[in-house]
Amino acid sequence: MEDTSRRTAHVNAYVIGLGVSRRIVLNDTLLKELPNDQILAVVGHEMGHYMEGHMWVNLVSSILGAGFFLWLFARLLPFQVDRLRRRGVVSHTTDIAGLPMILLTVTLFIVLQYPVVNLESRYLEHRADTFALRTTHLAEATARLQVGFAERDFADPNPPRLLHLWFGTHPTIHERIEFALSWRE
Repeated sequence: MEDTSRRTAHVNAYVIGLGVSRRIVLNDTLLKELPNDQILAVVGHEMGHYMEGHMWVNLVSSILGAGFFLWLFARLLPFQVDRLRRRGVVSHTTDIAGLPMILLTVTLFIVLQYPVVNLESRYLEHRADTFALRTTHLAEATARLQVGFAERDFADPNPPRLLHLWFGTHPTIHERIEFALSWRE
């Protein structure tokens, strides 16, 4: 259990660690605020992440994404430095005056990769939802849990499509409620 009530009223649970250090963490606000059937639905969801090894998927994806970024950055840096050198801004690749250009490039890459990273995250979250429903059979509790998230966190249950595509790490609350209520084994 994680003691988060000193800092926030937010209800949360997550899986952390790899190998033997892997564990499910439930914060104390979740245990205080939610009824037992919703706690079980949350644990079922987190068990989905745990059992399907989603931490390994995230690790491999992060390594591949970082490798791709470094490869791309190594290809782009000489062109960017050359352009700045012609303008008299920098003298060589290690010139500190090029730091803003490097930071801008890193920031742009991070923002541009959000849709890909979040697509993977939404897929894994959906798989964890499926695992939870398959193992707990708590479709109504899962739907009530999602309604509670929207109410407690003032979350938009159906955000604008582009905003969700870019920044949504989970299926929308509306999608999760519909999925839970339409669940048939």
